[in-house]
Amino acid sequence: MKDILTYNGRSLADFGVTFDGSKSFGSPEKDYDIISIPGRNGDLSIYNNRFKDLNISVPCFIRDDFLENYRNLMAFLNSAHGYLRLESSKEPEYFREALFLGAVEPTTYAFNKSGRFTLNFRCHPQRFLKIGEEPITYIPLPGDGTWILRNPTMQVAKPNFRVYGVGQVYVNNKTFTTSDLAAGYYLDVDSEICEVTMGPYNMNSHFAGTFPLLEPGDNEIKCLTAYISKIEVTPRWFEI
Repeated sequence: MKDILTYNGRSLADFGVTFDGSKSFGSPEKDYDIISIPGRNGDLSIYNNRFKDLNISVPCFIRDDFLENYRNLMAFLNSAHGYLRLESSKEPEYFREALFLGAVEPTTYAFNKSGRFTLNFRCHPQRFLKIGEEPITYIPLPGDGTWILRNPTMQVAKPNFRVYGVGQVYVNNKTFTTSDLAAGYYLDVDSEICEVTMGPYNMNSHFAGTFPLLEPGDNEIKCLTAYISKIEVTPRWFEI
C-alpha cells in the first residue's frame, strides 16, 4: 500500500501523489537562550519553555499524467495560506499544523509521464493526537466528587472547556469562574489562545481566574457550585 499525504482536508492521492514514508518527520528543537559570560567557563542556558517550528521535506512521486497532475497539485497547494492540517498514512493517529513553503523543482521521466519532487513544509512542533479532538463530557451531579481526566502524553495540554452555566470550576488546584450567563448558554474557555467566547462573540468579561491546563497523568476536575449543568472538554493531547 502506498503512503498518502492529506493537506488541508484533501488527499494528495487525488493528484496521483504518493510519498516516501520511510523517512521520519523528525523532532523539533528546544528553544534555549545561550548566554556567554566573559571570564566564566561554559555558557548559561535559559529554557524558554517552548519548542521551535521544524521544517519537513517530503519526497513525492507522480507515476502517470505528470504534467496535468502536477499543475493541479501546485494550484491546490498554492491556493492555501497559513498553517493547515497535515496528515500522513504513516502516522494515522496524528496530525500536524503545517505551512506549505513552495519552491518545488520536479524531475521528470519518460517524456514527462512521471516525475519526482519534494514538498517542503514548516510545521508547528506538536504532533496532535486525533483522539484529543473529541470532546469529553462531564455532567456534574449532586454530591459528585472529583472527576479524573487522564492525559495519556508527557506534554501539558492546553484544552478548550465548554462550560454550560455559571460558577466556579476547579482544575488541578486552580480555579476559574464563569458569570452572568443565561440558562442553556455556554462559554468556550480556550487555553490555547487565552480567550473566552460564545460562538463569534468575545466573552472575556464573563470569565475570571486561571485558564486550565491538563498535566501528564491524572487531572482533577470538579464544579464548586451547583449552577453548571455540563462541561465538554476538548483536550488537544499532543506529543513532540
